[in-house]
Amino acid sequence: MYEYQLEKPSDEIMSLFDDYFKKRAGDMKMYERKGICSMYVTARCEGELAGAMGIKKHKPKYYRYLHIVVDPDHRRIGIGNSIRYMAIKLLRDIGAETIDFIKEDNEFGHQRFKDLGFRMIGKFINNKEPLYHYRQRIKNLKGLEEIWMYNITQD
Repeated sequence: MYEYQLEKPSDEIMSLFDDYFKKRAGDMKMYERKGICSMYVTARCEGELAGAMGIKKHKPKYYRYLHIVVDPDHRRIGIGNSIRYMAIKLLRDIGAETIDFIKEDNEFGHQRFKDLGFRMIGKFINNKEPLYHYRQRIKNLKGLEEIWMYNITQD
């Protein structure tokens, strides 16, 4: 059984992200970004860190998803999706009203967030690569608990 919670940055969480950033074509600018997350939504199985999503408080009541990583031993069982669902709930519980993120061109990833109710609000080009800006207002969402519980119990 997996437990999901908000956690402050720690060496344990940072080490999970180390391989992820180093594999991204050795992009040290990307690697340095790992330190800008103010909190992480984590998934733990019997205390062991299975995955995490970096979150940055962008403005009051406005948060941004930055990165998500799942430990190789816990992949392909829905942990990443569950972290995405739980992030909405956990952030709403601490007063968030809006969540956004910027996504590279990846149709599978886009569909995952569209399924969560995010909508694309813009597209721009960065280093000749298209990036897509998504947003969701979460203050008064109704019916998402059923979606979260369905998806989380699939783990």
